[in-house]
Amino acid sequence: MLTILRLSLVFIICAILSIQDVKCKKISVPILLSAFLLQIILIAIEAFDLLIPHLINSIVLTLFYFFQSRFARGKLGSGDILFAAFTGLSITFWGFLWLTLVIPPLAALLFALFFYIFNHKIAAIRIPYVPFMSIGLIATVIIELIF
Repeated sequence: MLTILRLSLVFIICAILSIQDVKCKKISVPILLSAFLLQIILIAIEAFDLLIPHLINSIVLTLFYFFQSRFARGKLGSGDILFAAFTGLSITFWGFLWLTLVIPPLAALLFALFFYIFNHKIAAIRIPYVPFMSIGLIATVIIELIF
């Protein structure tokens, strides 16, 4: 029951924050922090022994995106880094690898290619990254459920 509640929270937060990022190029930090704390509480209630691995995933993923933002010279915003913390809390280690290394950058690349093919002005726009991180998180959660 709690797993369904946690998954519902992930899907709802991904949808809300993706829409905000696309429309405003910002995400709501209070919504994200509330979801983060609720996710911690639900994990602790469901399986307290899994809380530490989830928190480690969250820290590692946050650091990964933090350093990636430094190398990308500010192209990733603080909202992306905070969303990475929520994402790391929501997945297991195997899913963590799929999420950070494959799905979001590939989805963003495909979007940029399609945008360039149809618009030819890719350098002039700022592409929000939270929707691609959301796609990666949802795809990872689905893959974890299947396997």
